Amino acid sequence: MPNTDQNRHPKRKRNSKSRHGRVIDLRSLVALHRVREASSLTQETERYARYVNGVLRKAFAELLYGESAQDSSRQGAHSASQHADEKHLSRKSLIRISWTRNSVVWNTITSTAVFAVIALLIVVPVSVSALVKNAVQIKDTASAQAERGVDSLVSAAEALQSFDFASAHSEFSAARDIFTQTSSQIRTQSQFLLTVAKALPFTSTAVNSGEELLTVGVELSSAGTTLSESLDAVASLAGSEDAAQVGLVPVLQSIHSSVEEARRHLYTAQHSASQVSEAIIPTEYKAVFTKMNEALPALYEQMGSVQTLVETVLTIAGTTGEKSYLFLFQNNHEMRPTGGFIGSIAIVYVNDGEITSIDVPPGGIYDIAGQLNEKVSAPLPLQLVTPYWNIQDANWFPHFPVSAEKVNSFYEKITHAPVDGIFTFTPAVLESLLNITGPIDLTQDFGITITVDNVYDELQTRAEEKYAVTAESKKIIGVLAAAMMEKLGERIHAPTDLVTLAQVLRDALTQKQILAYMTDATTQKNLSSFDWAGELKTTDRDYVFVNYANIHGGKTDSNMDRTVTHEARISANGSVHDTVTIRLVHDTVVDKYYENVPNISYVRVYVPEGATLDSVSGFEEPNVELYLRPEEGTPEDVDLLAVEGDVVFDADTHMSTHTEFGKTVFGGFMITPVGEESIVTLKYTLPFTLNVGAVDHYSLLVQKQPGNFPEKDILKTRIDFPSTWDVHYSTSALYGSGDSIPMYTDQLFGLVFSKT
Repeated sequence: MPNTDQNRHPKRKRNSKSRHGRVIDLRSLVALHRVREASSLTQETERYARYVNGVLRKAFAELLYGESAQDSSRQGAHSASQHADEKHLSRKSLIRISWTRNSVVWNTITSTAVFAVIALLIVVPVSVSALVKNAVQIKDTASAQAERGVDSLVSAAEALQSFDFASAHSEFSAARDIFTQTSSQIRTQSQFLLTVAKALPFTSTAVNSGEELLTVGVELSSAGTTLSESLDAVASLAGSEDAAQVGLVPVLQSIHSSVEEARRHLYTAQHSASQVSEAIIPTEYKAVFTKMNEALPALYEQMGSVQTLVETVLTIAGTTGEKSYLFLFQNNHEMRPTGGFIGSIAIVYVNDGEITSIDVPPGGIYDIAGQLNEKVSAPLPLQLVTPYWNIQDANWFPHFPVSAEKVNSFYEKITHAPVDGIFTFTPAVLESLLNITGPIDLTQDFGITITVDNVYDELQTRAEEKYAVTAESKKIIGVLAAAMMEKLGERIHAPTDLVTLAQVLRDALTQKQILAYMTDATTQKNLSSFDWAGELKTTDRDYVFVNYANIHGGKTDSNMDRTVTHEARISANGSVHDTVTIRLVHDTVVDKYYENVPNISYVRVYVPEGATLDSVSGFEEPNVELYLRPEEGTPEDVDLLAVEGDVVFDADTHMSTHTEFGKTVFGGFMITPVGEESIVTLKYTLPFTLNVGAVDHYSLLVQKQPGNFPEKDILKTRIDFPSTWDVHYSTSALYGSGDSIPMYTDQLFGLVFSKT
């Protein structure tokens, strides 16, 4: 930014078009809280198993045969054989229950039960002794089988947790067969008793609920059988010679079919569980029953997400035709809005699950950028390093879909061949993958071995020092990528290896070390639903996103300690006043010249649209003589104008203000010399007022910088409100206990309150 006068930023006509990400409000916060409480599939299977073990045995005996666990002390002495049987049954039980004849349920329905027995004796030519004997036999069989089913479910859960998919499949199958057989035996051996019991007003609900519980057992076991069978098949292929012949697509299609079938079973289980009357559930199991009812819908939705994920991967893999992608290596040591400076690029073609071509320009991104003939003015802050905008600086917008579209636009102008998608990754991803592959031997081509400890230094040293000698400073990246892919294939031999790789990729996506964009609208929508698209999110309450762009500040961002402190003060009338303090510390003096320089960052603070500035301090202005001006008459970029709208610069505060992506944006430079610190403080009033006359809520969504170093990127929050207000719900971190939150992911805080 060259001038300190008011005219250096001519007003621009705002474009009403804005792009928004996902909507997050307090309901999302509560939903997230509940989903996090819900256990995983294996944990809920075990809880379900514990529940079935107790409730089914109790239901069969108490509701059908008049026995109960509550009054076992009143029952007379059992025969030696009966005592031995019960001891055997309870020894393996997770919840041990004995049986008596004087239960609460029995006492409640005595008159009806007596009438039913008399009716049965009159209508059915069966003796009392035969009837009782048959009932006892059915009860014993059902109890023993239910216990076996429970044991199989628990064993299956344990096998899944240890990634023993073959054993899990065997145990799930056994549980399914047991529950199915139990249900069938009850229906065939006591069909008449069940029919009459269903017709009686005091027993119909209990009997129907018991049957529905058995259905839950059958369906959960079936879902587990289907999934574990598919996972076992995939695990068996891992590292085998057959893997290459089978290919990725058939494996994914098989998984998709299995997930679809498992989801149908979960839907039925969810429906059956909803038909169970809570009134029949013993008090000691009500909490578990409630947890199960909450978990089943969550499991069903999770399977839906898995289904969508597989469909998305199949599309990206080129099952609908050949796809072309740009892979951008973003160097987060030189931070940029979407994760880092784009130093290297790869053009990848895939078709029907196979990579058909990989092209890594040996000169990196500049091999592509050098072919652009069209000139447009660079964004004003970027004119500190370049007068013209080009593909290497196209990731200027923090909202990644727009940056990706801009990259694709430049690429199309240069090559006349737009791509179908764009993926970015940082050095952190390479380091995580090297933890799996181990060292990569590149001595034949480059005389070095790449490890977790030296990968960044080796790549950066060659990029910085060898470009003057050869235009192929980035050639090593292509060779390294090919070697790592080969090594990964060699290392994937067991299910645990697959899980480790999946966890590395998941963490990289969740922490925004990888970002993804697809031109196909449906696939892009799916990426957004997974929160992998690097979007600015929308909320109806408080929001802050501090975004950094290193401009002419060397490769210094790994040496920067960043702390953002957000304080919200709610007045008695419901108005909200925020203070955001940004503290940067250049904490290390090193011998690498590209790190031993001041960090110069253009910092944009995104807050709720319509927020009004109260005060600001700390922004600086670089030396005007450092700017590189475009030639007179060079057009401004139409996409930039459309996104930023009117930009107003205040020469006194060295800060620009404008609106983009549905946010008010405050922007300015922070310059931090080696060994020193810089601080910016912003105070502003939010555009909304809380309803202090009723129950209302305040929430704060804080988005993280893609490609950041989480352990060096710290968030602190605090909220102050009148002491007379009652808080009905809150996230503890919002009260400002002084805890530092490393920004691995976006953070959402909130509270629900009312005025006393």
